[in-house]
Amino acid sequence: MRYFFTCDFDGSGYVGWQRQLNGLSVQQEIEEKISLIMRTPIGISGCGRTDAGVHGTDYVFHADVETIEDLEPFLFKLNQILPEGIWIKSARKVSPTAHARFNARSRQYRYSINLSKSPLSRQYAWTYPLLRTADRELLQVTAAMLTQITHFGSFRKQRSVNKTTICKISHCRWEFNEDQYILHISSNRFLRGMVRLIVGACINVAMGKITLDQLKEDIATEQILPYAWSVPARGLMFTGVEYVDIE
Repeated sequence: MRYFFTCDFDGSGYVGWQRQLNGLSVQQEIEEKISLIMRTPIGISGCGRTDAGVHGTDYVFHADVETIEDLEPFLFKLNQILPEGIWIKSARKVSPTAHARFNARSRQYRYSINLSKSPLSRQYAWTYPLLRTADRELLQVTAAMLTQITHFGSFRKQRSVNKTTICKISHCRWEFNEDQYILHISSNRFLRGMVRLIVGACINVAMGKITLDQLKEDIATEQILPYAWSVPARGLMFTGVEYVDIE
């Protein structure tokens, strides 16, 4: 039986969602604990990858397990043995062909920037007081421009291998608060490191380090941006996923 699970996780100290050879991942933690409860090796598939240090809320993964007669006690037991930084919120049966990654229509992220030091939120936001001097209008215009393009080769990590750099951003907008700026972004897919590079590019334009026209020209060539700025991972959080045809 296939189940979709929804979880929250603190990405601090993990190499990302996906299993890797160079350290402990969120996926590995969950697989090991589910396997322990089910008394058989269980593999899980997530709705997407996250970089090291990136957090997640309402992140979805699927697993094929024997029928769970009562989900509430099962989830309670699972959460009791998972680390405090990972919490499984819910689970539901889906079609045997439903896939957490391949049936995803869009994924959402947010990037949070504190304008002043905040000891209580520093783990989930990047502190950058200089952003107060940025042009808010240019931040918004740059973000809106990204919804009009389809090739994002300029927003990929160096040495990344991608079958395609085509993405469709459906929403990209800044939210301005007194002490925090937040970028909300949704797309059908994201390249590795893409969101953090987008945040850096928006800031570079808004602070006059490059012009919007220069950024557009660089994007058109799909070359790595000459002023590429991958902002710190701790400010980035996966915030949700939308699905089609999973029942």
